[in-house]
Amino acid sequence: MLALLPAYWVCWRGPLADELPRTRNVLTLILAAFVWRGFLIGHVLNNIRGFGA
Repeated sequence: MLALLPAYWVCWRGPLADELPRTRNVLTLILAAFVWRGFLIGHVLNNIRGFGA
């Protein structure tokens, strides 16, 4: 995931133009999916940890 951040920064650092809209959208969706995946896994693991208490 961290390897995508430089590509994300390169695509979004300039003004919005018609040259990279698909790339920007795909990178944004991939990063959002990683963040949501981590969020959900964290919640599931936290809930599992609480079962024995």
